Amino acid sequence: MKTPWALTALCVLAAATILLWWLWGNGVLPTLIFNKTGDNAQEMGAWGDFFGPISALFSGLSFAGVIFTLFYQISSFRKQEYASHRDRFEATFFQMIELLNKSRNEITIGPPVYQSTFRGYEAISNIVRIIKESDYINSFSFYMEDEDSSKLLLSFEFRSDVFDAYHTIIGPYFRIMYNILRIIYSDDVLREPDKIFYANLFRASLNADELALTALNGLMPESADLSKYIRHFHLLKYYPTDTGLGQTMREKRIYPPEAFAAREDGSETPRAWYHFNFCCRCRRKGS
Repeated sequence: MKTPWALTALCVLAAATILLWWLWGNGVLPTLIFNKTGDNAQEMGAWGDFFGPISALFSGLSFAGVIFTLFYQISSFRKQEYASHRDRFEATFFQMIELLNKSRNEITIGPPVYQSTFRGYEAISNIVRIIKESDYINSFSFYMEDEDSSKLLLSFEFRSDVFDAYHTIIGPYFRIMYNILRIIYSDDVLREPDKIFYANLFRASLNADELALTALNGLMPESADLSKYIRHFHLLKYYPTDTGLGQTMREKRIYPPEAFAAREDGSETPRAWYHFNFCCRCRRKGS
């Protein structure tokens, strides 16, 4: 940790003052001065009285230095305490990411619904395809619905075609995902830029189908505050919205525009950087 220049200057000044007092008290400085000037002892005493106000000044500066040092130590302690909390949070965060990866890999679908067995990303992709290829969601009738009706109908379609059929399979995956976002959002110590950083790392670990499934699952009452976290952390920023389900969710305002938008405060960093950093951290955790 770097020492503030003011503290360094104060230490130098204090050292110089102590040296000056020592030289004066031991007669070194008076001898050097008055042997050359030829002043008598009375004049020497009068000249020494000149140090009275200076002594008071240095006493005040010393007291100010003690106060400054105290506040500096308190500030340093708070910074160290915050860094320790962030390290503990980060350890928990990456442990939960590992659990999410394991849970994703355990998602399995197959016969009799499908001819083949699909696991992990392929299973999620096939589950999302059910909604993407829904005849009603892609119909002109759905397109003509107003925003509120569209959200209600999409929720109903997802529940009837996916949620009720697959909730036992994808439930653990979404519970871990929900808790990752919850611990980021509700942490009372982490500053908002750090919360955004970890939320962006989490977002970078999800592919487009996972983002779509997360958005659809957020429409279910059982998902609690998931939709709030999706909006707050702009989780749908990188989800394609020019065609298909993404276009439907954006144009019908299934989620408000901020869920798809970049942050206005400029705190966003390119997705490639987050993906690179995330992969590096995961490799270090696994080594």
